[in-house]
Amino acid sequence: MRHQEHIQDHLKIAEYIIQQIKNNEILPGQKVPSQHQLVERFRVDRNVVRRALTRLENLGWVVPVQGKGCYANKRPPVVTSVLTRFEDTRFLNGDQPVTHLVEWCLDEPTTAERENLKLTMQDKVYRVETLRFSGTAPLNLATASYPEKNFPEIETYLSDSPSFSNLLFDLHKTNLSRKFTIIEARMPTEREAELLEISQEIPIVQSISVRGHPDGTPATMVIGRARGDRCQYVIDFENTEN
Repeated sequence: MRHQEHIQDHLKIAEYIIQQIKNNEILPGQKVPSQHQLVERFRVDRNVVRRALTRLENLGWVVPVQGKGCYANKRPPVVTSVLTRFEDTRFLNGDQPVTHLVEWCLDEPTTAERENLKLTMQDKVYRVETLRFSGTAPLNLATASYPEKNFPEIETYLSDSPSFSNLLFDLHKTNLSRKFTIIEARMPTEREAELLEISQEIPIVQSISVRGHPDGTPATMVIGRARGDRCQYVIDFENTEN
């Protein structure tokens, strides 16, 4: 029983400090309560306080300074998006979307790609991984699958980042309509955390979207992984869009 109480205490302490930062009671760059102060306030062992501070550090809320304690970290702003349509949101906010090409390959389709894009084992897909930024911070890691037979021109753009970014915008902005989107929260892999510049303890929001041509033929599948500490999705039922 006491072990369970310790676990609850460590989460309670972490949440207490998070709320202080969210409410601007502790501003970025200001020192959070010391270990001694937290021990006195919550009447717990020092190791419980250390666990709470370690959790806050891993989640990006505080930065430790050796010999001085922990300080509130500057939090990046949350980016609101109309359900996975990243480019539209950034244009509405007056910012040019920034998309960096991470890697690409021409490969046999996976089971999910075959099912969602109606492909055969003989088909090939361009699998393109991009990292999308809001300001200078990475926000979304996306893996897009384009059937070679439908998008033979893609390869010519892959070595030119500006042209490729424009191509992506055009592809997802023209006559393609969203067929469905599946959204789930999960923990990132080591590689995802590294590219998104987050701790593996920060969850990501994964979206799997399939878009199709007007005749209903599937066109592309995109798996997006957004930083859970920076994204907010809005589902607008009054102004529906593809």
